[in-house]
Amino acid sequence: MDPEHRTISQLLALKNASDDVFVNQVRAIGVTSIRYMLFDEADRLQHTDQKTATECLTLIDRIDALLGPVCSKGARQAG
Repeated sequence: MDPEHRTISQLLALKNASDDVFVNQVRAIGVTSIRYMLFDEADRLQHTDQKTATECLTLIDRIDALLGPVCSKGARQAG
């Protein structure tokens, strides 16, 4: 298993973990990197494994809720 898929598997295993545990893992890896990996994996799985693809997108939503969306300050204020 390549490092990216290992990271995604670790995050999916933490989907029911406390927010603190989840956020610490996300920060350790890097918020932006995690979001891109999860989105790419969801895109790749959308036709073959809808459940896991949805879980990846749910984790992105959780990251956004806990840490805020990754965007510039101006873009955040405009929305």
